[in-house]
Amino acid sequence: MTVIEVGKLRVDVGARSAAYDGKGIEFGATEFRLLELMARNAGIALSRTQILERIWDYDFDGSSNIVDVYVSQLRRKLKKQGANGIIETVWGVGTD
Repeated sequence: MTVIEVGKLRVDVGARSAAYDGKGIEFGATEFRLLELMARNAGIALSRTQILERIWDYDFDGSSNIVDVYVSQLRRKLKKQGANGIIETVWGVGTD
């Protein structure tokens, strides 16, 4: 059983569940994979290309905003549970 804890966020990979401060949060399959990737790489700025290759398994063409859309969905769901600011954008660091 793999459990990743980042502050008050707990991601149980085996059970495919997540909770913040003890409160469960429902995620779709792709959202959960993205959350897991980010939790495993806490403190590391990931580029859009890295995320696309690991989650969607295709090359970034420079025009897709799919990563932005999914990160926004994650932020919205986490914010509802009080986890505002847990996902940070680091301008210029995670870009390719």
